[in-house]
Amino acid sequence: MSRDERLMRTLASEIPQFREAFKTHVADFGGVFCHALMEEFANLMMDALAKSRSGPDAAQWALALKTGLDHLEKAYAGPDPAVKQLIRDSFLGHLWKAGEDLGELKVHMGPNLKKVLAELK
Repeated sequence: MSRDERLMRTLASEIPQFREAFKTHVADFGGVFCHALMEEFANLMMDALAKSRSGPDAAQWALALKTGLDHLEKAYAGPDPAVKQLIRDSFLGHLWKAGEDLGELKVHMGPNLKKVLAELK
């Protein structure tokens, strides 16, 4: 199993809110297509940011956001260029191209993700 697929599987196992999307993706496509799945994860992180502000499940969404961004930060710091490309292109790049306001999300990012985001602009 590649490191980028391992990352996606880790995100699904660690973040309950992503688990169903992961299972549906695998069932629909017969496997893990990391770039498409990472774009789904990026959308989930934006949802997590919004839902972490208030509501009965705000703490669970805040934890999902923190856990997800922490995993991406750690993975980006690793040695695998395919993982770096996955995070750069299909997480940060997807959000940036979609016109998302990333200012608030950036507050929750580590230094590696912030640096890559700055390079995209």
